[in-house]
Amino acid sequence: AIGLAVAVGGAALGAAYLTGDRAEVPDGYKVLRSAGSGFRVAVPDDWQLSTSESGTAVGTVFRPAQGRGSLLQVYRVTGGSGDPCEVLVEDSKGLSARDGYRRISLGAKDTTGCEIVYELPDGETNGTAHAVGRLTVASDGSRWVLLGVGPAAEAKAVRTRMAAALGSFRPD
Repeated sequence: AIGLAVAVGGAALGAAYLTGDRAEVPDGYKVLRSAGSGFRVAVPDDWQLSTSESGTAVGTVFRPAQGRGSLLQVYRVTGGSGDPCEVLVEDSKGLSARDGYRRISLGAKDTTGCEIVYELPDGETNGTAHAVGRLTVASDGSRWVLLGVGPAAEAKAVRTRMAAALGSFRPD
């Protein structure tokens, strides 16, 4: 797994299309709700829930229907430091020990969040993965990490998908 949470769970989660909130969703995206995980988020129209990778240890993973190498991972933060940047650094500790890992940036976003951007070798595609992780605090005070990953050559597309996900993200 490329994501911040590196364990892979096997619990099957359902995802259903939601209506409404279309004003917040860019063309080419749909809003999915992760049953049991407590949130809704926009993903590209051709993406789906990856039931084989989603579970309590890693949260929820969405991928393109065809192919690998890109993903959106969403999970709730239920402990750890009160400093959002420290949470992201701790969550990525296992990845940062890998050969070829390169942190591009780490910094506060808004007044309560943080963003980490990094690249590392991707065993799925034999290329380099570009990752953007954002810890965000929802209006109810819950803390969530959204992690967008894709090929380094498509870093702009990763950022675009993350913008759509962050703009549409709502805990249930």
